[in-house]
Amino acid sequence: MKKMLRTVKAVVILWAVAVALASAAEVWETKPFPEWSDKDIEKLLNDSPWAGKASLTHAVGGGERGPVPEWKVIVAVRSALPIRQAFVRRSLGPGVAPPPDVEKVLASVPANYVIAIGGFSRMQQMALGKSGQATTLRPKGKEPIAASAGSVLLLDKDGNPLPTPAPRGRQASAGDFQILPVALRGGGGGGFGGGGGFGGFGGANDGSTAMLVVEFPKTTAITAADGEVEVATVVDRNNVKKTFKLKDMMFQGALAF
Repeated sequence: MKKMLRTVKAVVILWAVAVALASAAEVWETKPFPEWSDKDIEKLLNDSPWAGKASLTHAVGGGERGPVPEWKVIVAVRSALPIRQAFVRRSLGPGVAPPPDVEKVLASVPANYVIAIGGFSRMQQMALGKSGQATTLRPKGKEPIAASAGSVLLLDKDGNPLPTPAPRGRQASAGDFQILPVALRGGGGGGFGGGGGFGGFGGANDGSTAMLVVEFPKTTAITAADGEVEVATVVDRNNVKKTFKLKDMMFQGALAF
């Protein structure tokens, strides 16, 4: 009888452990992306191994500067497959299978690492253009990777893109800016396109926000063996940093970055 009770107890414990492990698994590990809910997508884009809140500190010392801004800045790896799948799912709606052309795009490997840094007031649009020059991607123990391209996007309160005001005297997209080689930037990171010349902002209190999207070349490969990768930039004299744990960014048996 005692032996039977011990056996039953062991089975119950194993069952409880299995249930706990299943409940701990994230939805992107257990369901195909067309089945993700809106809540699942919200978590993936804001609080997941591929996206999360940045830390803020003053880039220039001095107590007279006061506390750091209360910005809710989210840094996300846009080139990671789960993030790209989340945007496709949000666009198509729940339960809708992506068409073949979209599947083909998802199956392709992005040419660059793409990082989005969002949650700023749209009044900081010009400051973000300058921040693109200072943004780096640094695998632990390696030299930082400098940005090669970037854009500043305006988003409505629901995260949908807004038209960017046309720059005065230019025909190019107002949100795009040129990333110059370090030797050509000059002191203070100035001397590049996109830092000025935008039209009026307007609607600053309508819930809209500004986002910096920066691309980095894959000349330096990022692998799981690197352990961590830090994204860093400077916005309005404030350091903005986010560290990603690469061991947590495995997806479908491979590093998703």
